[in-house]
Amino acid sequence: MLVPGTRIAALDPRTGDIEWEPEEFRSGGRTPYAALLAAEGGTVWIAAERRGGADSRVLIAYDLTRGKELWTSPLPDGFDQGYLMKDVLVVRGNEFMAFDRTHGARRWTRSYKGVTAGRPVATDSGGTLIASISSDLCGYDVARGGGPSWTVPAKGEVSYKHLADFGPPVVHGDTVYATDGAYGVHALSARTGAVRWQRLYGLVTKALSGARTPDTTVSPSGHTVLMSNDVEVDAIDAEDGTLRWRFTDSGAAGAKGIVARRRVALTDDLAVVISGKSVYALPLR
Repeated sequence: MLVPGTRIAALDPRTGDIEWEPEEFRSGGRTPYAALLAAEGGTVWIAAERRGGADSRVLIAYDLTRGKELWTSPLPDGFDQGYLMKDVLVVRGNEFMAFDRTHGARRWTRSYKGVTAGRPVATDSGGTLIASISSDLCGYDVARGGGPSWTVPAKGEVSYKHLADFGPPVVHGDTVYATDGAYGVHALSARTGAVRWQRLYGLVTKALSGARTPDTTVSPSGHTVLMSNDVEVDAIDAEDGTLRWRFTDSGAAGAKGIVARRRVALTDDLAVVISGKSVYALPLR
């Protein structure tokens, strides 16, 4: 389990013991850690600052098993989000830049119409970038750049003839899931945008749920989708959108009575919900 912060470390998830905490990536080290971009198997890709060079920001692929750098490539400042795809690591700043996963060579730099800073983005393994553009969910061909190859509008309205905005998309396998601000949950083909199902869920506690778009989470098995907002968590069957259960509690109000958003982590069998100072473990079925 990787834990990024002011430094980066790998912990044993069973004991919490630190298994890897390299000196060179610490603050004040030879290559201070800046951002964790991606991880897969025993390899991590990180942005770091290399002291004493003309190009101070670098992208490093690091083999955790062998404890060594696989390759290093110059990286412009401001590129601090990464999306791992089949052959490349795509790094996001004002534009999108792709690096060969094996050798670190820069493949291309592209932009995508409407995908500006702050827009929630996800990718699938086949070469599609999915972005929430206000009330549209858009899919882009990563290799081509430019405008979207498919667009799907939100299902719910927040006011008369005004569609709700989408929250961050989540990809599992070849399906992208996203929730809009009117509590519509969407399951689409990540490659083509074909609708697999769309459901609107009227919330029991909608009046208290706040203006923020609900979060979407998918279980590791891909069988369950969770929609969570400031007061409620809903478990949904990923196959057909059937509502399995709803959970709410009294929560904990913060400053000025604002209720903190429920935070969710999933295993194949359990949903762990953090609500204020309380933690709940709920069976997914």
